[in-house]
Amino acid sequence: MSITIEIDTSELDSLVDGLKKRLTPAQVDRAMSSVLRDTAEHTKEILKRAIPEHYYATPGEVGKAIGKASLTSGGLGVGCCIPITGARKSIGGGFSATGGARGWESLRKRYRVKARIVKGVQSTLPQNMSSYGGQAPFRNLGPSLRSFKDANGNTIARGAIGPDGAFEKYPKSSLGKQVFTRGAKGRLPIKKVVGIAIPQMAANQAREDIEAGIREHLEKSTAEKLNALVRGGG
Repeated sequence: MSITIEIDTSELDSLVDGLKKRLTPAQVDRAMSSVLRDTAEHTKEILKRAIPEHYYATPGEVGKAIGKASLTSGGLGVGCCIPITGARKSIGGGFSATGGARGWESLRKRYRVKARIVKGVQSTLPQNMSSYGGQAPFRNLGPSLRSFKDANGNTIARGAIGPDGAFEKYPKSSLGKQVFTRGAKGRLPIKKVVGIAIPQMAANQAREDIEAGIREHLEKSTAEKLNALVRGGG
């Protein structure tokens, strides 16, 4: 998925008017293009700082999701588009999770799965995953191994009991930390449960900080450009 952050620049109108009084329309476009390129270069750092403050995401993950900025120019002036793309992070993989059962116990043991997505909040997954198949989420933490002894108390085997009651010396490996849910009432198919993606983070909890950071840099860069033109150095 992808989103585009749109920034209201109406607060910069007075600064832009100052440019228009000193320059031709073509010169204003070139000046603002320079401002937007400078701001675009700093936007990645703004997002890498703002998103991890609100979500369990690393600056590295955020940086990889930010695409190359593209400038546009037309009758309405110049603009800048900075795409943010990325897949949804998995629960238990991309986002840490708690809750689960060992081995085949996950088929019958009832528990709640919780995930850390938003900073300071622990999200509890619904028992009915309606967007997947209507079944509960589960985490298979690995089989519970048992020691089987003879009449003298000597260990003769170590393994697990499968769902059919048979002994398994080498039980199947666990599904790891990942959270799954079943696509129907049967055992299969199973599907990975995912949370939100970097673009959604930018569009929700972190949006206000991102917009404020970009506006602040736009205003600073525009003022610097105007001062440089007034001094004859632009």
